Amino acid sequence: IVTLKKGEGRTLKSGGMWVFDNEIASIVGSFEDGDIVTVHDFDGYPMGKGFINRNSKIRIRLMTRKKDQEIDDDFLEMRVTNAWEYRKKTVDTGSCRVIFGEADFLPGLVIDKFSDVLVVESLALGIDRYKEKIVTILKKVLQKDGIVIRGVYERSDAKVRKQEGMERVKGFIGEAFDTEVEIVENGVKYLVDVKDGQKTGFFLDQKYNRQAIRKLCNGAKVLDCFTHTGSFALNAGQAGATSVLGLDASELGVEQARKNAILNGLSDTVHFECVDVFEKLPQLEEAKEAQDLGCTYITAGHIFLTDCKKGLPGRGLSFLEEICKAVRIPVYAIGGISSQNMESVRKTGAAGACIMSGFMRCKTVEEIM
Repeated sequence: IVTLKKGEGRTLKSGGMWVFDNEIASIVGSFEDGDIVTVHDFDGYPMGKGFINRNSKIRIRLMTRKKDQEIDDDFLEMRVTNAWEYRKKTVDTGSCRVIFGEADFLPGLVIDKFSDVLVVESLALGIDRYKEKIVTILKKVLQKDGIVIRGVYERSDAKVRKQEGMERVKGFIGEAFDTEVEIVENGVKYLVDVKDGQKTGFFLDQKYNRQAIRKLCNGAKVLDCFTHTGSFALNAGQAGATSVLGLDASELGVEQARKNAILNGLSDTVHFECVDVFEKLPQLEEAKEAQDLGCTYITAGHIFLTDCKKGLPGRGLSFLEEICKAVRIPVYAIGGISSQNMESVRKTGAAGACIMSGFMRCKTVEEIM
């Protein structure tokens, strides 16, 4: 039994799933890291059950609020079924995030579905013990809806596993299969490399942002920075952009983006370059190429704007200003960051950014804008 200090457990009491190491007053009983333990408030009130790990500052990740709940196969099937039923009601399930960690009360576990392939990312010691059992249950649940999974690949190769005292893992769960998977999202076809692509292979969470920019791209010239495998660029091209240039430093990503352009019949209007975006933009400005580019819509997807360890603004904070300078247009920031001519910009162009950092607070974004 883990007992919290008086006045601690604020995250837990406000609906969260984590207990941090400095919130614990005492631990009674024997256990191994990864075991399920019961959590009590300072006065003995039961808070729930979760798995413990002394290697992590997140000492306990809760799996249930019920003190008498057994963490068994029936429990896991209930969690998986609830997650899938919710996806069926809310999203296009052709390709989607089926299991999303704490949001589905399976902390530390992500399972993405790409057509008939599952990609698993396990980031916590306790859930790692259950991952293969959960995959088996999920395949059974999907089969009830006529969905047969042809393969499962594990991408538990994130550095954060080291903080949990685990090795980074990457490979097949079960039989080997072709790891290049074709999916369709918003009417755009993609080849997803689940083996070597970033994270689980594709940024599924940006689906509706990609859909949103389509309304702005008809007849526009588009610059897509940090394009990855070209998802924003391809949506812009399919939506009627007259020309699109996608930039990314990853050779693998750009190669995949070019394949995707061909797959969608967009290789005449959507082009990609493998470059460092921060180095390319000044080059465009110096060469006056940017003036010829005449962008009316700029996207910057999948970028990190802060130092994750310190939570401080990083190099990315100035990237939109560099873009604005390079293309020589005032920019209206949509979910992005810019200090350039906010009053007059609506008449000339737009920019969008997808910010990948929990440290970047709304207030900070507002101040920068």
